[in-house]
Amino acid sequence: MAHSNINPSSEIDKIQSQVEVYIAKNNFEDNPKIKARFLLAGISEKLAVSTISAHGLMGSAIRKKLAHVLDPIQSALKELTTPE
Repeated sequence: MAHSNINPSSEIDKIQSQVEVYIAKNNFEDNPKIKARFLLAGISEKLAVSTISAHGLMGSAIRKKLAHVLDPIQSALKELTTPE
């Protein structure tokens, strides 16, 4: 789901900021499916890996620390897979 104007990042906040800026510049505010696609375009394995390694996580702690990363991803996937 790569997009040339959205750069993958190791921080979910940076990805969300990129998406908000791009959407505002291109007048996509009224389309949540486009927003979801752009968010997913910035997702890569370095997002999860950087969160896990930055905190030295193991076991169930991984799930708790990744919640702030996974929640927006899950919401975007739900948006794209829910019929209108």
